Amino acid sequence: MVEPPSLKARSGPGGEAAGGATGGVSMALSRAWAVKKTQRGIYTGGKVALLVPPPLIGEVGADVGENELVVTMYGSDVILSDVKNGQVVALISCGEGEGKEELVTFAVHPIGHEIATASRNLMLRYWDWRATGSTSSSSNIPSSLPVSSSHPRCLRSYKAHDTPVLAMEYDRTGTLLATGGSDRAVKVWDVPGGFCTHNFKGHTGIVNLVSFHPDSARREMLFSASDDCTVRVWSLRAVAGRGGGGGGVCLQVLENHMSAVTGVGVSEDGCTLITAGRDQIVSVWNIGDTSASSSSNSSSSAVRAGKRDKSSPSSASFPALETITLIESLPVYEEVEGLVVLTKDEAHAMGHGMWLGSEYGGRLTDVEEDALHQNRHAPSTRSDGNSSKRKRLLNSNPTNTVASTREGAFALAGGSGKVRIYHYKPKADPFARGLSIRVVAEQRGADIYPRGYAGLIHGGKTHSTYLLAVTTDHNLQWLRGGSLSRARVLVGFNDQVIAVKYLPSGKEGGKEGGRVVVASNSPQVRIFRLGDLSCECLLEGQHTETVLSVDVSPDGRWVVTGGKDRTVCLWLLEEEEQEGETGEEGGVLTATCVRRYEGHTDAVSAVAMTRRKAGYLHLAAGGMGGTALAFSAGADRTLKRWILIPPASEKISVSRKSRREDAGKEVGEKGGEEDGVPTTTTTTEASASVLGHDKDINALSVAPNDALLASASQDKTVKLWDTKDLSLVGVLKGHKRGVWCVDFSPIDRCVVTGSGDRTIRLWSLTDFSCLRSLEGHGASVLGATFLRNGLQVLSAGADGLMKLWTIRTQECEATMDGHEDRVWALAVAPGGGGRQVVTGGGDSVLNVWEDVTKEEEEVALARAEAMVEKEQALQNSVYRKDHFQAVRLALELARPFRLFKVLQEILESAAPSLPSSSSSSSSSSTVLDPYIREWSDKDIGQIMGYLREWNTNAKHAMVAQTILQGLMRLVSHKRLNQCCASQPSVLSGLLAYSERHLARADRLLQTSFLVDYTLSEMQLLFPQAGGEEEEEGGVEEEEKGGKRDVKQKGLSLLMDGNGNGRHDDAKEVEVEEKEEKDSSSSSSSEDEEEEEEEEEEEEEMKQVYRRSQRVTEMGRSRRVKPLPSSSMGKVK
Repeated sequence: MVEPPSLKARSGPGGEAAGGATGGVSMALSRAWAVKKTQRGIYTGGKVALLVPPPLIGEVGADVGENELVVTMYGSDVILSDVKNGQVVALISCGEGEGKEELVTFAVHPIGHEIATASRNLMLRYWDWRATGSTSSSSNIPSSLPVSSSHPRCLRSYKAHDTPVLAMEYDRTGTLLATGGSDRAVKVWDVPGGFCTHNFKGHTGIVNLVSFHPDSARREMLFSASDDCTVRVWSLRAVAGRGGGGGGVCLQVLENHMSAVTGVGVSEDGCTLITAGRDQIVSVWNIGDTSASSSSNSSSSAVRAGKRDKSSPSSASFPALETITLIESLPVYEEVEGLVVLTKDEAHAMGHGMWLGSEYGGRLTDVEEDALHQNRHAPSTRSDGNSSKRKRLLNSNPTNTVASTREGAFALAGGSGKVRIYHYKPKADPFARGLSIRVVAEQRGADIYPRGYAGLIHGGKTHSTYLLAVTTDHNLQWLRGGSLSRARVLVGFNDQVIAVKYLPSGKEGGKEGGRVVVASNSPQVRIFRLGDLSCECLLEGQHTETVLSVDVSPDGRWVVTGGKDRTVCLWLLEEEEQEGETGEEGGVLTATCVRRYEGHTDAVSAVAMTRRKAGYLHLAAGGMGGTALAFSAGADRTLKRWILIPPASEKISVSRKSRREDAGKEVGEKGGEEDGVPTTTTTTEASASVLGHDKDINALSVAPNDALLASASQDKTVKLWDTKDLSLVGVLKGHKRGVWCVDFSPIDRCVVTGSGDRTIRLWSLTDFSCLRSLEGHGASVLGATFLRNGLQVLSAGADGLMKLWTIRTQECEATMDGHEDRVWALAVAPGGGGRQVVTGGGDSVLNVWEDVTKEEEEVALARAEAMVEKEQALQNSVYRKDHFQAVRLALELARPFRLFKVLQEILESAAPSLPSSSSSSSSSSTVLDPYIREWSDKDIGQIMGYLREWNTNAKHAMVAQTILQGLMRLVSHKRLNQCCASQPSVLSGLLAYSERHLARADRLLQTSFLVDYTLSEMQLLFPQAGGEEEEEGGVEEEEKGGKRDVKQKGLSLLMDGNGNGRHDDAKEVEVEEKEEKDSSSSSSSEDEEEEEEEEEEEEEMKQVYRRSQRVTEMGRSRRVKPLPSSSMGKVK
């Protein structure tokens, strides 16, 4: 829609014409917005696994492509999300509302087509997550988690343990499933058969980890860890007279840890077991084979390996049994939460192949070089006798189990926030015990995660050279295997989204609005790509408490944040060239905190930056004293003005990659470094500071020309300040409650504010008066901004709604519902006329809205054209008597009255052709059968709704009942119920009015009998004396028989006149009848049946005669006066 010409010359609050600012070009108003993308939480803590969907060959299921999926716990549900963009693919949930079951953990089938879950109500379920339809409770998808592809279907379920299951895992073949619960038991289930094969008991604490040996075909072993700080090794092999369940036994109890074990892994060759726990110890174990001949040495090895289970059989009765021996204990000085054992191929792909030694360069240490030199020259410096003796000692040493342990690598993640990769190999000296273990890679600098990690797994098949680290604040980070730097981040949970700002493109001709900066209830600030809503960069490491406010410079290179820790941070954003590892287009965005501003005495709840680009170009060049300024305010009620100063010791053009390369130098650029990251300069003195309000300041906004600063406060006022010296310019008063937001118009001299009094107000910057007051929100207005060059206002409230207002008409054009909680953040894309908006709320949802006014208008126009064409086609069909086409078009157009007329015409046109027999009513109902047979389920449901309305009117009830009768005959009751499932009140409405119509028909039928009786009686009371009626009656009687004619004639004579002097005639008639009877009886040739009929007729005639006599006497008793002669003449 184009704005009327009168609006072009509209005078603004400051006296300027709004049209003049736009060059006299009208701006089309917005009418409708729609959510195009949504970033929701997918992980709230618990287990994380990766899944590769199997190809769907000859199966029916959801087509989710070949993208790898990440399976996570989200509250009490299990969510499957696309690794590429984080969008939800499927959700597994057991019920909803109060009866919803809480899922505790899950396990992913190795093939990827099945997922097993354990719930709090002790049930173990298997799900087909690819199913497109389901009748189970899993199809009840919450509105907050819209699933785009599939609705998982429960295949089977049964009770697993007496208490909830806390750990579960498939074996490599997918035929066995191990579960461990809080009942201290470990069970193994046959997945295809659905029965328990082993039930292991022995733990004295809650089982929190189970894992199969990777070579399950050759070594049928199961590892379980418990809160009793032990790891038990179970054998699945059957032993006569031993074990329970399927005959398995506990081989060994590993007791080298002093706290809960959180990680268990087996090397690629299956001979090395690695365990790690929260006691900051990593234990390396050797898995070896013993026979009966070496049973004497088993006791000495068991001392170092741990205690042997008392219930396990001896080696003599259980030959070829694996024994596990402790080789090395490594202190890592952090609580380990994740352990990944790397294969040789993975290590080579990550750049750690050949095990070249020390960190970041592969250069061997001096000790390693000496040992290697000695090993290489050992055969030439020793005699054959010494060499053979050395070999005999090596083979006879029962404690030397390192010889069977090959070199390998493993990765650890824990509370320190560093991921490290360790390399282990046997020591050079064959007589030395233990292993040589060293760190070959670890995170450094900005890649360190201060809040720590909660888990670590393989990066998956699509990211085979990556590691997936799970952070304590529910983020999923893919780390490059070589440098362990962050490649990409998938945000698992945003918590409450507090602030959102668009990040303009810093390049010439770059796409505007391609990224957004989001501050949630966290010390981190996240930058999302709007293309796939994946987290591209994290601003972390500086704020120690929640970030409450954020603002972005107009050139997109600087970000200012303020938090509860009373500090303001200035961040520099740089875009580096993509290394090609992740396959993403464009560069990689990196962030560095270049300065901290301190001075506030309470939380910083609002920050703002000047809007002119010239000042930031001067700042990027390393200049000082420019117009690039930042303002901050907060709960301490003060406003502070900060001059943005670049770091004096480094140039802005130096990329972060270059700084990383120079991070290992002994002398940093600032004279002091920590972990290779330059320290941040802190500024404590603001260029200006003023006590601005009486209560907390909620929002700040800078005018487009950088002349004014507006501050909104809980003291119900908005104040305007001069940006040069923070001198007060004006005060806007009028709100009845605290003001939450303020924004300047891009064209006019006015501002818009939103308040807790549920109103939106527009204020003049000339006389500080209120120009407009918009009311419509049901709760506090938390955000408001201008659209369409100041012609419209977009607002967001605590009621979870967004409203679009036209300023000139003061009308609400549209109301959008996209959040389930209050909307805290609202940002409009720069450039492009404001056709994209991002909102964030307390429901942890980030929505990307787009203006769909043009699309909806085009769709409405196309729909109207199609409607006109169909209307014309309907009229043509009615005119041509093409009833089939007319009925179909009437249903498509949803024209119930036109459909009724067509059906009524069909019934009326068919009525003359029906036979006039008693079956005509039943034949009329079959006229509509050909039409009913062609109706689909949707048409039947639509027709049933129309019948309910038609049946309420007596004029239309006949047609409705005819159609209903045909439906009941031709359509099964089951199908009718399915068609009316969406309209449960249809059947009840039809039944009520149908009973009413039936009662009315019964009354009508009874009344018709009374009319028949009355007419018959009236014919007896007032017969015609002569004329045409008598003649017609005589003809009819003649046709029936002579006898009937004589009787009728006698009756007419009796009823002629008042009945005077008719007794003699009646006697004569009786005499004649008697003579006639005598003559008929004299003829013996007539049958006996005729005689009986005559007797019955005679008796009937007597009764009629008596009745006529009574009627006549009653007529005499009335004494009817004869009409005068004059009136008789008139009658004649």
